[in-house]
Amino acid sequence: MNLVVVQGLVRDDPVARSLSSGQQVISFELAVRTSDETLESVPIVVFDTACAVVPDDEVVVIGRVRKRFFRVGGSTQSRTEVVASRVVPARRRAQVSKALDHAIEVLSGG
Repeated sequence: MNLVVVQGLVRDDPVARSLSSGQQVISFELAVRTSDETLESVPIVVFDTACAVVPDDEVVVIGRVRKRFFRVGGSTQSRTEVVASRVVPARRRAQVSKALDHAIEVLSGG
C-alpha cells in the first residue's frame, strides 16, 4: 500500500500548469519539521482539483509517493514527489480527522 500523510507549511506560491493531456496540475513545496527539528522540503502535486493554498498555510496532505522520470536537455532526470488526494488546512481539525479516518479505512481494506 502506498499511502503517505504529511503535515507542514506551504513554502511558496503554488504553480499551476496544464499538461499536454489537458490535465491540470498544481505543485508546491511543503516545509516539514522532522523528529530532530530540522526542516525538509517535500514536493507536492495535485491533479485536476482546486487547491487554494498560499505560502505559510499549515496543511495536512494525504496521498501517495511517486517517482517520475523526464527528459531535460537530452538527459533523463527524476523527481520523487507526493501526489495528493487530499489537502486539508491543519486548523480544520474535524476535516483532518475525517481524512485520516478515511486513510485508515483504506489501509485496513475497508
